[in-house]
Amino acid sequence: VYVAIAENAVLAETDIPEAAVATNGVFVGWYNNGVKAEADVAVTADVTFAANFIYESMYEGSWVNAEDKVLVTVAEGTVDMGANVDIDYTFNTTTGALEVERESMYVDNYSITYDVVTNTVKAEHTYWDDIYEEMATESSVLTKVTATGMAGYYRYDNSYNFTVLDNGVI
Repeated sequence: VYVAIAENAVLAETDIPEAAVATNGVFVGWYNNGVKAEADVAVTADVTFAANFIYESMYEGSWVNAEDKVLVTVAEGTVDMGANVDIDYTFNTTTGALEVERESMYVDNYSITYDVVTNTVKAEHTYWDDIYEEMATESSVLTKVTATGMAGYYRYDNSYNFTVLDNGVI
């Protein structure tokens, strides 16, 4: 969508087109080079904003934050998060997030949200903290792990074995 704006102007709400529609995608806004078209955004020249969508398939693969030691793998309709493996998730068709609700005595929810600007995901875990006796939330920004070309089963001596997946996760 092309919007002609006078030089040194700001976007008005009426300058921003209605939400676009895509099959199986969730519209997340109009963007130009990482800038979202929103009211009061400065525009110094004519600019073209493109519709951005989140698709469930964008989450496929492994995501990691080495500093926080968080690894999330999404494949075939399930998500693995540390010791929690093969958990079914729901693709939220309003927000575009993957959501996991684990059955337990207390709330134990996960949300994984894709960022179309940075191509990262934010993994958020909300749970009951027994020590402080209150709800707590932890979050990490994860980047996608790329393929290594080293996939396979490896053996070191006769006691140590490990597997490297297609995406490089050991």
